[in-house]
Amino acid sequence: LRLATAFCGVIPMVIYITAQLISFASMVQGFTYEALPRWAAMLLLIALLLIFEHLGGMNSVVFTDAVQSCIMLLSFLVVPFVLGGVFGFLPAMSPADCPHLMYVQHLSAGPDVAPGACPSTGPGCVPAGCIQAVKEDFFAYPTHKDQADIAFFLLNMLAAPLQPHMIQRSFIASSDGALRIMMGAMVLAPFLAQTPGIVIGLTQAAYSPSWPEEERKLTAFSGVSNALASVGLGPYFLVSVMTCATMAAIMSTADSAILGASSLTVDIYRSMYDPSAPERRLVNIGACTSVAMCIIAFGMAMLLSSTMMGEILIFQNGMLMQLLPSFGLGLYSSVSEQAVTGGLFAGLLSLVALVAAGDKNLLAPVPLVNASVFVNFAVVGLVQLAVAMDVMKASGIGASRTSSSTRASAATAEASEQQGQKATLDMRSGQLTPDGIRSIVAKVGEPNKPLLALMLFAMIFSVPWYRAPKAEEPIVWGLPRWGLVQVMIFVFTGILGVAAAISWQPMAQAAPAEEDWSNVACSPVGGCRPDDISTKE
Repeated sequence: LRLATAFCGVIPMVIYITAQLISFASMVQGFTYEALPRWAAMLLLIALLLIFEHLGGMNSVVFTDAVQSCIMLLSFLVVPFVLGGVFGFLPAMSPADCPHLMYVQHLSAGPDVAPGACPSTGPGCVPAGCIQAVKEDFFAYPTHKDQADIAFFLLNMLAAPLQPHMIQRSFIASSDGALRIMMGAMVLAPFLAQTPGIVIGLTQAAYSPSWPEEERKLTAFSGVSNALASVGLGPYFLVSVMTCATMAAIMSTADSAILGASSLTVDIYRSMYDPSAPERRLVNIGACTSVAMCIIAFGMAMLLSSTMMGEILIFQNGMLMQLLPSFGLGLYSSVSEQAVTGGLFAGLLSLVALVAAGDKNLLAPVPLVNASVFVNFAVVGLVQLAVAMDVMKASGIGASRTSSSTRASAATAEASEQQGQKATLDMRSGQLTPDGIRSIVAKVGEPNKPLLALMLFAMIFSVPWYRAPKAEEPIVWGLPRWGLVQVMIFVFTGILGVAAAISWQPMAQAAPAEEDWSNVACSPVGGCRPDDISTKE
């Protein structure tokens, strides 16, 4: 079970690094006009990542992330206003007959020459400057496929916190109070960082027909950045700062993913194979893991492109969804290890079989990775039922003396007891048990669960399922009505998240009774051990 769990944690990190390699290469090719080959940009990032890992470690990554994020967020906050001043604000740029409407030739004189203007009725003329005129489908109500894509994207994002590097970052928080601040910041960060990104994408959609052919091929960020840089010194400086901060953030987040996965590998090796392994060997194992991950990610990045980012993210978080029974049921129920192990292997094997079939639309609109997750959950339920029935037979519980629900609870509890679950957290052996976790959480308190449940409920209703596909939608504040409803639900969800973080008041513990965690690092599968290699790094 530990090996399978580690596998499901490491593979998404390889995919994460792959996405970062693709993003970095796209940005480099954007501001160099593809003078530097794609493979060379990726190899450059890999070299920098391995150097950063050797020189720094998770603490240095987090520190540099904080500095880069502040710079990036400040520049992103300015971007919508600069774009509004140059290209027009979203409400004025959205309608098909907006004031910025122009018509240009479909073909330009050269790859680096902007297409010339032409009358609206001329042959080969295409609109530019207004989103609805250029992309009519942007404002149509989503199709059933689009609705399914949105639903599974949101569903799979629930597993994002199970990424090893995010768990590791949580463990290096100095206190529960610091962790609470981090939780609130992570709720607010998408609104600050992604809102400008959405505006950049819509600007690119509206104005790209009027740009040279070379710039039309670039990503939205690179294309709009090049257009802004040509306006004047102020926008040029903003683009420069934003590009540098974004590239630095890509480096540090990819590096933290490598560190998280390599630390996980080290924990597995030490806990299962050689508990007394010397530190130098553990460091070498972590380094070899990092190099192997970079090689695999490079090969995958050469086969994928930036246009596949949505599918990449869905698959990454879908793999993490395989871990939900291990974490969710393991923390909040007495599910048997056989059930979790059987479900995990069934999910992974079914995923391999579905991918080998070669048809990604085989189960459309359900992504293949989510179909394997459903298999995982189903097998967990069936095996748990079988275990409970075996325990009932062994313990001689009569059907006439208790209800079926009571029998199942008693059987599950007995099965858990037979598997040796302890009521405390044994720091010496590194054994992390559900009861031990609950005993610790009871001392420090938890975030408001009703607020968290309401957040989940609101996210479900953000999926646009309530109208006929492709129905005409009015434009409200620059967005189709369904898009505005979705944004309002997201804002409401964000408010609930901040409220949950603020309402969480960790109870202070007395200093003499407090465990010394200063030399302890934990991983999802390796437990908690003193002087962990990831702490020393």
